[in-house]
Amino acid sequence: MRTKEESFRRFAIHGDTRATGRDMNGKNWSKLCKDCGVIDGK
Repeated sequence: MRTKEESFRRFAIHGDTRATGRDMNGKNWSKLCKDCGVIDGK
């Protein structure tokens, strides 16, 4: 479970120096889904 939490935190703070890693914005959620193959990015 630690690995999943750490992955979430890294995506949550990606590109946002003020992010705490507890919440994820829409841009980072989209990146996570694309990088994991959940959506195809089109």
